[in-house]
Amino acid sequence: MQLSGLCVGLTTIDIHYRVDTFPASNAKTVAGAFAMAVGGPATNAAITFAHLGAKSHLLSVIGQHPFTSFIKDELRQYHVEVTDLSPAAIQLPTVSSIVTTYGGHRAVITTRSSPTSSMNDAAFITHHEDYDVVLVDGFSMDTCCTVAQQARQCGIPVVLDGGSWKDGIERLLPFVDMAICSEQFRAPDGNGEESVLAYLAHQGVRYRAITRGERPIMYSAPEGTGEIAIEAVEVVDTLGAGDILHGAFCYYYAKGNLFVSALLQASRVATVSCQTFGTRSWMER
Repeated sequence: MQLSGLCVGLTTIDIHYRVDTFPASNAKTVAGAFAMAVGGPATNAAITFAHLGAKSHLLSVIGQHPFTSFIKDELRQYHVEVTDLSPAAIQLPTVSSIVTTYGGHRAVITTRSSPTSSMNDAAFITHHEDYDVVLVDGFSMDTCCTVAQQARQCGIPVVLDGGSWKDGIERLLPFVDMAICSEQFRAPDGNGEESVLAYLAHQGVRYRAITRGERPIMYSAPEGTGEIAIEAVEVVDTLGAGDILHGAFCYYYAKGNLFVSALLQASRVATVSCQTFGTRSWMER
């Protein structure tokens, strides 16, 4: 039977340029490469999950605006089913302009917010066979909390993409089984990595990890603590690598791998993605 996963959270438009050097003030620069793609933590994870061979369902705010067809067409292209959490919204999604230089260095300009969900209390999960794994990214927080609670009641594991601290995340954590956070994630009682891991444990998250770019991933679990080394490669672009890692982790965990093994395999997929430009080119490899 095909694995099935649900990803809940943000959808963005990413407009991405690769240049030799960052533009100077009042200068015009011609990009060596360009891509426009659908982005966002949950969305990139859902696309990765589908690409690896599973059935992928995305819950996200799409709405009705000039980018709607582009978003839906790309999700269809990568075999991701989508449920629009606010189909009547007319506000534009978050739009990010990313400029990347060789070596993966980048500058990002992004709009402030996206429309909020109008379906916070819907029954998205009703049975333990609905999905093998659920991922939440903390955007559309009320819906993330609702879905995570429904998953917990049905015995479906919940994974948090903790890219950064979000308002209300303390309401979400009691329903999270596994949290994979970036080094930018900050806990209320301390900013250090050990403080973050301890805070997550105190909130009831049994399996915890912190990604740190090219440095080893730190993890803490009931079985013990440790690190996962990241393969040294020539980095072209790191955009979306964390999102890709989360989607790959969900796939390998749902496939039956233990936490550390799934995290190791997911880190390898993310490393491959860093060797190509944009968030999709790695799939061709």
